Amino acid sequence: MKNILFLFLLFPVVILTAQTNPGEKVIKTKVNEVSVYFKDARVIRNKKINLPKGKSILKFVNLSPFVVPNSVQVKVKGDIMVLSVNHQKNFLDKLHKPKEVIDYENRIRSLDEQIQMKGKLLELVHEQQSFLKNNKDIGGNQKITQQDISGVYDYYEKKMKELILKELKFQKDIDKLNKEKTDLIKQLKSRIGKKDFSKSEIVVNVDAKTAGNYMFTLSYLVKNAGWFPSYDIRAKSIDKPLKIVYKANIKQDTKVDWKNVKIHLSTADINITKNAPKLKTYYVGNNTFPPVYKINKTEEESGTFTRIVSGTVTEKGNGYPMPGVIVYIKGTKMGTATDFDGKYQITLPKDKNYLEFTAHGYKPLTVPVNNSIMNVQMERDKTLNYVMIHGKKYFTKDNDIYDDTKNKDDNNYYKPVPTKQDDHQVTVDFSIDIPFSVPSDHQSHTVIISNNEVQTIYQYLSIPKITNKAYLIAQVSDWEKYNFLEGEANIFFEDTFVEKTLLNTQNNMDILKISLGTDKNVIVQRKLIKDFSKKQLIGNKKEVTKAWKIEVKNNKNKEIYIVIKDQVPVSKEKDVNVEIIEFSGGDVNKDTGTVTWKMNLSPKQKKELMLKYQVKYPKFSNVIVE
Repeated sequence: MKNILFLFLLFPVVILTAQTNPGEKVIKTKVNEVSVYFKDARVIRNKKINLPKGKSILKFVNLSPFVVPNSVQVKVKGDIMVLSVNHQKNFLDKLHKPKEVIDYENRIRSLDEQIQMKGKLLELVHEQQSFLKNNKDIGGNQKITQQDISGVYDYYEKKMKELILKELKFQKDIDKLNKEKTDLIKQLKSRIGKKDFSKSEIVVNVDAKTAGNYMFTLSYLVKNAGWFPSYDIRAKSIDKPLKIVYKANIKQDTKVDWKNVKIHLSTADINITKNAPKLKTYYVGNNTFPPVYKINKTEEESGTFTRIVSGTVTEKGNGYPMPGVIVYIKGTKMGTATDFDGKYQITLPKDKNYLEFTAHGYKPLTVPVNNSIMNVQMERDKTLNYVMIHGKKYFTKDNDIYDDTKNKDDNNYYKPVPTKQDDHQVTVDFSIDIPFSVPSDHQSHTVIISNNEVQTIYQYLSIPKITNKAYLIAQVSDWEKYNFLEGEANIFFEDTFVEKTLLNTQNNMDILKISLGTDKNVIVQRKLIKDFSKKQLIGNKKEVTKAWKIEVKNNKNKEIYIVIKDQVPVSKEKDVNVEIIEFSGGDVNKDTGTVTWKMNLSPKQKKELMLKYQVKYPKFSNVIVE
């Protein structure tokens, strides 16, 4: 009985230049399965091959130019031995420009010629205007009559009007041609990869003990692919569960389309929300200043305390916008992609200060974030040749266009695609249960992984000493079971888009806290009560008394739970004493001086809180009390 061998071989891979070999059998395959990581992807191709008895050379062709040579693996079942596996580049059979791209280029060249011609005509008009202005004066020894002067100036006025109309027309034509050219360039750049890449080939030497059909499985890691998570977080009301739509954004530019393949999204690795402010401990003592709270106008109006960075990515040298550039926050799995006009926007965690820009065919770029507007230019990688690579924008299911706009539930929420989650020891895989297609097209394609309705406890938080805003905080327990990852999120409250934020899963323990922004229907005010605030000298001591009134009103038609925080000073010296006279039943943290009130407010209910404290210190000490 013949032994059945199962071979799983990973040979040292040698990069060769493709050569013609009469004994080679050319094998064409298709992509059957892809595991997409945050960066890179593993591609699997299956092919049943009929082989004679003895040795054969198999050349798997038309593979991505970005195959990682040392990652190539070959599996084969049967009475056969794999002798070697080699990766090589076919420099003769390169990817070519499609007709659509050539048409775009020809139209752009035609527009350039028209713009140049109109520009020359405009220059001629300017010269005629200059000539007319320089020769409008009537002079010489001739006798000039009033009629002559009138005729000359009538002619000058008529001719100058004609030239001005021509100037306006030519300038209008040039502006129109330039706009048409810009639109064509944008369309062209959305369909190209701008490099002439040599296809990869994998050559496998085998020795079959018997003739027959053998199933080969070819797998390899490929660059220029990846995915990142993002979310839509929706709160319709503070008495209803939170909706969290989990989305995967897949992008690949491997120069090979993935058509109707099985896709796995892996978290294997080859914090900021719309945060409410925090109080600093208010220490009081000789030459000690109270804490300073700074909040810029934009933050105060939007209710956000995060760093939102935006900008435009252009190509160095010509300034053309670059769509489809992946923008990562260095040191995280969070990212976004530039839109059709090369624009992007992303929210940075407080402890992250670098952005990474990657575009295939361009040198990767890492920049420090030192402004809220970060415009960058990317430089072409001159080690490679140029070509325009075509890619249609499609996202199909079983060869049909998969239209997410028709994929909504009764509440007008997008339905997720059928997926299965596999939990491993340290990673999670999301497997899409239906065949999907992702083109190599510089575009980011969004797949809804899951639509989660999570049980939520809502509470408001306000620190009126810093800002009168009331922040709505959603607290989600058991959030780990949803396998949420850190990522950018769109916040919707009461069916209104609030802003982008970050779902921060790194620094949370049992409760995941999501700030949903500020609510104008919850009003908080803090006022100094002058009648109870005073400063006096008693013996060798100074006494400073401060009294604050905090008013809270719930203008909503639902009951709310709200937490109010304020503070009293904390003494750092023995001869400086702080006494809290009134705090309306709040909880006082003596170490930090934080005073916390927690309360439920019925609809339209108003409540007043009093905070009064006294500081005593030597009269010659410089103690600042606020």
